Amino acid sequence: MDTFDTMMRRCGGDALRAARQFFMKEDPVHQSLRAIAQRLGDLKIPHCIAGGMALLVHGGTIR
Repeated sequence: MDTFDTMMRRCGGDALRAARQFFMKEDPVHQSLRAIAQRLGDLKIPHCIAGGMALLVHGGTIR
């Protein structure tokens, strides 16, 4: 699997698909975060998501 940066440098359909998946929250990272949050919730373990992904959800930007 290529990294997101590699696909963006190559451009074309792969990069557009990856960007679309990310912004539609359908990419592997979003899927993993949802699964982790679901599992922690099922186990009744208090949790929060921190870092770059949390920043994006709340309207921040990463430089």
